Amino acid sequence: MDFSSLLSLFLIYKYPIIFLATIVEGPIIMAMAGLIIRLGLAGFWPIYITLMVADLTGDTIWYGVGYYFAHPVTEKYGKYFGLTPKIIARTKEIFQSHPKKILFLSKITFGFGFPLAILVVAGMSKISFKKYISSLFFGQFIFTGILIYVGYFFGDFYVTLNKDLKFISIVAFLVFIALVTTGIRSYLKNRNMETEN
Repeated sequence: MDFSSLLSLFLIYKYPIIFLATIVEGPIIMAMAGLIIRLGLAGFWPIYITLMVADLTGDTIWYGVGYYFAHPVTEKYGKYFGLTPKIIARTKEIFQSHPKKILFLSKITFGFGFPLAILVVAGMSKISFKKYISSLFFGQFIFTGILIYVGYFFGDFYVTLNKDLKFISIVAFLVFIALVTTGIRSYLKNRNMETEN
């Protein structure tokens, strides 16, 4: 399948594709969405809403894991997701003081380096779903907007390139966003671990 066929497929199923991809890796897709908007391949509000609903759907899944399956799942598979007993215990302590603030801030700070821990522990702590989703919603609105802007800003640069450089620039942009998000998560995670010790 050539690039034009892939592009045609994307244009037909763009919102379902973006929805599913955002659940898997939100920040990268959100930044890419800004480029898609800049190129006129999707409308601003439809893609914004799709991104928000998708990311909050992923958050709802992790809340459900914490609420209904916390202990068996985290004991057996937690280490693969960074959900160690120490991190869970520390996150529970933080939640006891200001759960709504923690949830809001976690959305705009990559979960302080422990995004899954915060979402799962929120479920484990039996925080009401209404409080959980409303706290995440406002942080999600800001976070999504920032990343779309980053992608849109890159789009201004992208349209000035010649045809040969366009593909390379997109790959470089995606790698850059992946490295930045991974770096921020690692930095926050290490910083929290140092503070803990």
